[in-house]
Parts: sequence; C-alpha cells; structure tokens
Amino acid sequence: MVRGSEWIKSLPNGFQESVGEIGCVVKWTPQKEVLAHAAVGGIQPLRVFNLEREYRKRLMVDMEGNGIRKRAMNLKEKATLCLMEGGSTSCSVNGLTKHTSLV
Repeated sequence: MVRGSEWIKSLPNGFQESVGEIGCVVKWTPQKEVLAHAAVGGIQPLRVFNLEREYRKRLMVDMEGNGIRKRAMNLKEKATLCLMEGGSTSCSVNGLTKHTSLV
C-alpha cells in the first residue's frame, strides 16, 4: 500500500504520459466496480491469457526455462527442509505454540 502524497512517485517515469487518454491514474478506486465494468471485462481476460501463455512457453520450451526450473526445484528442496521436524518453520511454529499456551 502506498501512503501519503508520494504514491505517484512509485510509478515508472513517463507512465502517466504513456497512459494518455486511454486510462486514468488515481490514488484509490472501488476495484470491484471498476473490474465489473463491461469495458474492462472485455479486455482484461485476453491480456491475462496472453501473458500466461507467453510465460508458460518461456518456462517449458525456452532455454530461459532451464534456470527457472532449477531455481524452483532448489526452492522446493529448501522449503521441504524447513517444514521437516526440526526444520526452521517447524521450530518456529512449535515455539509459537508453546509461547501462546503460556499466555
């Protein structure tokens, strides 16, 4: 969540200008109402689908996917170790359980 008057500074340089007349940058808006609008509903799923399809292609076919798959397997192995009895997550949860039962 962006706070204060600096929220607009988090946008990339030139973003507002690139949006031009096709969009509007606002600090807050009722998201459900905006996404329910017919103009958004007709465009958004296609964009999301195309992005997902491109990502899946990169992941499964392109050479770039090799590195992504290796990092994902490494992360899976580390997560498995953390969740095992005696792992960092297991110890943290056990410590929290003991602490809350004493309170």
